[in-house]
Amino acid sequence: MYPVSRNFIFCTFKKIYQMKKTSFAVPLFSFLLFVSCKKDDNNNPPADTAAVITITVPTANARYTNGSTVEVRGNINDADILKNAKVEIKNKTSGAVLYTQTTLTGNVPVYTFNWSWPVSGVTVSFTVTVKITSTDQFDYQTTKEVDIIFDP
Repeated sequence: MYPVSRNFIFCTFKKIYQMKKTSFAVPLFSFLLFVSCKKDDNNNPPADTAAVITITVPTANARYTNGSTVEVRGNINDADILKNAKVEIKNKTSGAVLYTQTTLTGNVPVYTFNWSWPVSGVTVSFTVTVKITSTDQFDYQTTKEVDIIFDP
């Protein structure tokens, strides 16, 4: 048998102990990481709270002639925080979109809108639908419409 120093034996046992500590710590850490990384079901958006759109102008069946301006004013309230608001003016009979504009609202719960569009090129009377669409931060949409009349 070879003579072995006490220091050699002590260092060997110390290394084995450290290896056991490390080899025990790695599986324990992996297990804790696995358990704590379960699927998070809270990433779904909450149930929608519908926005409330109030159109103050134009009023239903208001009449506009060539050269006049359609003012579209009102506000939108949405507890889910607004992302954008859109106005669309469309010929109700043909479906032709006469005017559209989308505005970023700046992530606010209340937005006051004020759009205007000049009426031109009307040769016969027809009904037009003014449609307001709001989109909130969860991409839920709410719309409100009012019909007006264009005259030559």
